[in-house]
Formats: sequence, structure tokens, C-alpha cells
Amino acid sequence: MLLTWSWGAHAAAQVLDLTFNPNPNNTVYAVAVQADDRVWVGGSFTQIGGTGRTYLARLSASGALDVSGVAIPNGTVYAIALQPDGKVLVGGLFSSVSGASRGRLVRLHASGSVDATLAADLGTGIVRAIVVQPDGKIVIGGSFSFVGGVPRQNVARLNPDGSVDPEFSADATGFPSGSTTVLALALQPDGAVIVAGQFGALKGQFRPSLGRVRRDGSLDETFNAQGTGTPAAVTTVGVQRDGKLLVGGSGFSIGTVRRDFARLLSDGSLDPSFSPVVLGTVSYVTEQPDGGVLIAGRFTSVENQFRPGLARFLPGGTLDPNYTFTVSGEVAPNQLPVLAIVTTPAGRTILGGSFGSVDSAVRNGLARLVPPGPAITAQPASATATVGTTASLSVTVTGSAINYQWRKGGTPIAGATNATLSLPNVSVAEAGVYDVVASNSLGAVTSAPATLSVAIPPVFQLQPASVLAISGQPATFSVSVSGTPAPALQWQKDGVPLVGATGTTLSLAAVKATDVGTYRIVATNLAGSVTSSSATLVMLPSARLGNVSVRTSLGAGQAVIVGFAVSGGSGNVLLRAAGPALSAFGLTSAMADPRMELYRESTKLLENDNWPAVLAGAFASVAAFPFEPNSRDAAMQQVVSGAHSVVVNGTGPGVVLVEAYELGGPAPARLVNLSARNRVGEGDDVLIAGFAVAGFGSLRVLVRAVGPTLGGVPFAVPGVLADPKLELRNSAGVLVAENDNWDPALAGIATSVGAFGLAPGSKDAAVLATLAGGVSYTMVVRGADGGTGVALVEVYEVP
Repeated sequence: MLLTWSWGAHAAAQVLDLTFNPNPNNTVYAVAVQADDRVWVGGSFTQIGGTGRTYLARLSASGALDVSGVAIPNGTVYAIALQPDGKVLVGGLFSSVSGASRGRLVRLHASGSVDATLAADLGTGIVRAIVVQPDGKIVIGGSFSFVGGVPRQNVARLNPDGSVDPEFSADATGFPSGSTTVLALALQPDGAVIVAGQFGALKGQFRPSLGRVRRDGSLDETFNAQGTGTPAAVTTVGVQRDGKLLVGGSGFSIGTVRRDFARLLSDGSLDPSFSPVVLGTVSYVTEQPDGGVLIAGRFTSVENQFRPGLARFLPGGTLDPNYTFTVSGEVAPNQLPVLAIVTTPAGRTILGGSFGSVDSAVRNGLARLVPPGPAITAQPASATATVGTTASLSVTVTGSAINYQWRKGGTPIAGATNATLSLPNVSVAEAGVYDVVASNSLGAVTSAPATLSVAIPPVFQLQPASVLAISGQPATFSVSVSGTPAPALQWQKDGVPLVGATGTTLSLAAVKATDVGTYRIVATNLAGSVTSSSATLVMLPSARLGNVSVRTSLGAGQAVIVGFAVSGGSGNVLLRAAGPALSAFGLTSAMADPRMELYRESTKLLENDNWPAVLAGAFASVAAFPFEPNSRDAAMQQVVSGAHSVVVNGTGPGVVLVEAYELGGPAPARLVNLSARNRVGEGDDVLIAGFAVAGFGSLRVLVRAVGPTLGGVPFAVPGVLADPKLELRNSAGVLVAENDNWDPALAGIATSVGAFGLAPGSKDAAVLATLAGGVSYTMVVRGADGGTGVALVEVYEVP
């Protein structure tokens, strides 16, 4: 059976204490509990647990008989009260205690021996109730006529030495239907005493079975609970903390209403907010620490609910539905089952009386109800704390007098004995698995484990650095980061996370325009997130063919042919034929009026004789030297794709410079092939063609000087240079590569870039070279044997 109520703000429970079974052999009338939980019991028993002990005994907290010299009265004990100094007042039906003459009242030292300083002989009477006032005076009630020879009818107040207090004379007399006796006393905070029992008058005034005497001994005439009703026994009385009174008995009247249990206002009138229905005698009432009310007696029904012998009302006055305790049987006939109840601050309730069982468990006359062993209602939760902060773990446990012991890895932590474990300035060494053991006298329970993680925030030891990357080449950002636990990483580009980029290194295999932007990385662990500084990726253009130039001397009617190819889309090109403009460089034999034509295969696309001034801006954009306004130099601009050729001639002879520049266009359009065809003469009259490698990095090129193959099928060019020799020099004049007769091993490369094949065994020239970007180069073609003729010089980009 489970009994529940709320101590303070928390619901608690009670169960029968299976370890507490003193087993007296007869009725227990009185119970008192010392501060150390030792229990005084008095009654009509002669044995405790089979050991001889008459009428009075002290038990250990476990219920074992204390055999350390407690005095023995020679008659039944009905009342026990504890003084603040630890001494014990005992009243009953005895004439001596351990051989010392003590008529119905004795005081014992805390050791249990008789205190000789109190002597109050009541003769042949009986003491049934005792209360101790704060000033040390003692109020007793029962059935007696004299106290120490002083007339006192059934109620008296004694000085601490046992002498009668002459100021207090409140005789209880005149019960009409049986012996007059005071059965219960209660002390109010103002010092007034509530007197209850079987009597008709109190201090000569009609007060049937219930009255109040002021501290000075005068009758409180404002308190007249039973009015003019017929006296009936009031067997128990209690004072609530709010000043209201609890009274119980059998068929007593409050005004004209008959009750077995009632709550009264301070003037003795019924509390209209509380109307309990109890069918049977109520032998004991007490207020619980939470304001609930516990009643006991000979009844089976309370509020029309089955409650055999014991019931509880909630603080609001309704019957506690969870308090379904059964008290039954008897160790002595014709006695009320429960005659004494004590509830300790720790929530333990001791019942004394003549019952024989509690919830079918044998308990003769004594039983203890206790909160159940500890129960964990909220387990400690795993937690994470940042190093240097305060970490805490908590547990919620029901039960009373709970002891806590926190452990780490199963080892107790010194001083960690509260429901909350607090670890200030937590370190990584304190990370681990914790639990807590909660215990009290009724058992122990161990919590589920909780993991404490101690995190160190991420810190970047190495920030990402900005990168200059060549288009198409790899690029890498790197960081170094610490933290506990190891941080999770996420790279971002322009603030947007990059899928799969979760390492300390971000590698881009081939940089493209869409990779340009701002990069950073976010490091996150249990201690938080940290964002690195930003790094910028700047894409540099990769090395590519940027322009071509051919300077040659033409005779009357001669032409120079310059070819180029644009791959990857449409590219914007600037084409120039400089004649008059060369005079600015001291050349006196410049062609006076060059003209140029643009062809795609055999189709003429565009031509120009005298350049348009609108192209001056395009000249500047590629750093080409300017033409004089209205000069007879030629220039044109065209968006093209694929292979084209430019034919330049003049109205007369002279030196002409033919140039082709890449002006740019939608990526990835670019120049991939440049060529020039002209006559190679004797001595210094060689074919010179120049080109620039723009951008960054390096560019692999195939450079060819073709003569003999031009004279064959399908070209059939007359007068070709029979044995061309090729030199490739950089802008500093340093020879980069040269060739006289081409290596057939280059045939496959020529095919891969779309170049026509060279005749096997021919004396054409070809080289494969890797050139640095941002440098200009010159191709020189002459006759290896001093010969002359038409030659074609070419340069191809090799992927």
C-alpha cells in the first residue's frame, strides 16, 4: 500500500517500514520521538519483541529495544511528553518507577533514569495527557482529584519542580454518563490550553467535553464549542498552524450538529468550509507538515469511501484519494485501533494503538510509515561546457533525508554531495562519465550515466591566404585549426557553403572564371563556431598566343600572307598593316600605301586601305604603337572564329609590318594558330615573324618553317625555299630553339593541332617548345644552304 502527500511543494509517498517491527504484546497508548529518532512508547504491554519490558520502553531508530537502563513503571503508561532539555515526562496508572515512589507522573533524565527533582503524587488518579509550555510549566489531564495534596479536578498545571501552579485552577467536572476524565490537551501559540475529554463543566462553567483555558488560568468564555448539547466524549484535539482546531471523538455536538470529527474556528464554532463525514469514533487527529490532516479511529468509511482505521484529508479539506491505508486486527479487546500518531520532520509517521496488522502485515500495536527509498524522477542529462566556464549536472530524487554522492568513472568525488554537481572553471581533464548515488535509510539508487564534454573553442593557427591562380591550373587554400573536440570544417565561397569542402585544405583542380571570389572557412565544435579571415582567389589568364607580326620588304606587285585561327568560339581581332607609321622609327624604305584584305578560305570578308580613326582606342587597348591621323596605314577589326588569312600588298614597293592582335571576346575563345607566308631572300633578307605569349604560366607550341611541302601537292606553290632553317628567339635575343630538317616524331603533334602534314623526308623545319607567358618571341627563317624562295612560318598552340 502506498500513501502519498506533499511535503512542501513536492509530492512524497509513504510505505510501511518493513524493517520496523518492535512487536509489543499489548496496547500502545503513547508515542514520542526524540531528535535522534529514538522512540519512546508507553502502554499496557509487558514485552517488546519477546523481551520483558513493562509499560515503558525506548526503541532505537531501527525499532530495536533500548536496554540501557530505562526506568520501569509498575503500571500502564498513557501519556509521554518530551521537554526541550531532553528530559521525558511520563504519565499513567502507576505508583512507582524502578522502585522510586512516583504516583502517576514521573520525569526521567535523557538517560532514562528517574529525575528526583519532580515529585507530584496524584494518589489514585490517572494521567492521560501531558503538554509542556514554553516556560517549562507542565499541564496534565486525566482522572484525579488531588495533585501533591492540592485539590485539582482532572486538569492541573505544575511548576517545573512538580508543585501545583496556584494560578491555574480549571477543574473539569460533571460528566453525566460515566467517569469524568480529561483525555486530551493541546497548547495554542498564545499559551492558552484546549482541554478535551468527558466532562460537563470547566472551571464551574458549562463546557461539555471541550473548553479553553487562558494562560493565566481563567476560562475563555468566548469559546463554547458544544453550546447546550448533551456532553459526549472528545478523545483527541489538535491545533493547526492557522489557529483552527481539530477535534475528534464519538457523537459529540458542535452547536446542534453531531460529529465524530470536525474543524473549529478560533471561537469554537464549526468551520463551514470543512464538513467531513466519518462513520465511527475518531481517536486521534494531527496536522501533517503540508497542512493535510491525518485521522485514526474505529471507522471503515470516510466521505463514503473505504478507509479502515486511517484516513487523510488534503490541505484543501478533501479526502486524499491516494491514502488507502488499512489498519485492522487487535492485540487487546475493546480498544480503539490507533491511539497515538507522531509524524517527524523527516516525514516518518509512527502509529501506536491496539491494532494487529497494517495492510495485512503483522504489526502488533506499533508500526512506522516512511517515505519510500529514493526514486530518481529526473536523470542527470549529458552536458557540454566550454573550458573555463562552470559545468553542472543535476538529478531530481523523491524521498526524504536524501544523501547524494557524485562519481566520475565510478570513483566518488570528494565534497560532491548535493543534488547538483557544480564544476567551476572546468578543464578538459574533467570531461568524462558521471553518475550519482542517492541514498537514505531505506535504500540507494544509482542514476543513469551522464557524459560531460568539455570543449575548447576552435582557434585558427594558420589563416587562409589569398591566391593568384592561373586559369586552368590548380589552386589551394589551407588552414590550421585547433579545438576540442576536433572542429568540423566548412569552406565557403562568397558566404555560400561549398558542398564536400570540409577539410583543412580546399583544392581547385583547374581554376576557371566562376571560381574567382572570396573564400573563408567556418570551424565548429561543441564550444561554438569561429570564422576564418577571408582570402581572395584572383584568376590570372593562362598563357596563350596574343598577337603575331611579320615585317617584310615587298616588291611591286608582291604580297605577304598572314594566317591565324581562333578556337573556342568567336574572338575579336585587330589587324594592322603599318607602312607610313614605320617612318617614326627611322625607317626610310617603308611602304607608302599598304592595303589589306581578310579572307576565310577563299572568301573575302573585309578590306581596308587607309585606317579608320575609330580604331585608335583599340590600338591603345593592346599597347600597339599609334598611327598618325589620316595616314595611309591600314587597319581593321573583326569578330571571327576558325581559320582566317590576311593578305597585304601595296601600290608600290617597301617595307611593311603586318600585325594581328587578340582583343578578347567571350571565354574561352582564343588564338590557337598564327602563320606568315613570304619570300626568303639572300643574306639578311630573311623571313621574320614575331608573336607574343600573353598571360601567365607557360605555353607549349609547335613552330614550323615550311618550304618543300608547299611546292608539292596540294599546294603547288612555285619557287619555294628548298631547305628552310628555323630559329626561335625570345625578346632578349636568346636562342630558344632551332631546326634544319624536321623530326618525323612531331607528325602526331602536328595532326593533333590540325596542321597539314609535312612530306616525309622533306627538308622542312619544325620544333616543339614550351614558352613562358608574358614574353615576345621571334621566328627567323632563312635558307640553310643560302637559297631563296617562298616559305611559310607557323606557330600552333599545343594543348
